Amino acid sequence: MPKNHVLVLAAVAVLVAVSGWVAGQSQPTSARSAASASSPAASNAASRPVATLDDALILWMSQDKAGAAKTFLAVDWQHPTFAKGSMFAMKESQFAALPKFDRERLEPDIRRRMQELRELLTYLRDTGRTAAANGKPEEARKCFQQMAACGEFFLNDADSLATAKVLAKAFVRVASEEMAKLRPGQLAPGPADF
Repeated sequence: MPKNHVLVLAAVAVLVAVSGWVAGQSQPTSARSAASASSPAASNAASRPVATLDDALILWMSQDKAGAAKTFLAVDWQHPTFAKGSMFAMKESQFAALPKFDRERLEPDIRRRMQELRELLTYLRDTGRTAAANGKPEEARKCFQQMAACGEFFLNDADSLATAKVLAKAFVRVASEEMAKLRPGQLAPGPADF
């Protein structure tokens, strides 16, 4: 097994172990899951893998930037799912209720995960700009819409982690600015905004 795969697996194992303390936490129920109980066709659709933010970040950490972006673009932000124990599913009230020692122990991991998300969305923003510059405004729009949807998800959850909300505001702002620049064949390059 290549060395970088071992490192990614080790990082994922540490992340799961560190975040496994989230007592009673389960994956949110998506509309697809609810529909699967009502029809066989919906059941087949629900059995397909659902793209998650965690999946996208695992690909990002393994240096598969294109795969990470593709997975992120497939996340359903109306009904996102998170891996059990995911830091992105953690609530601010849960975090605040932890003993100080546990909060201090988790803070570096939370900051690291938020940095990885920021890097992925910066790449996605650049991918959108490139698509727009190459005359593919619909591809660009998809990138920017997903950035905004991610940000809005965390902003609309009154109890999402405070660090996620700070990033979410930037994602929504940048996505809005980029969408406003979209004109057929024209998108001005700009500096990193996050």
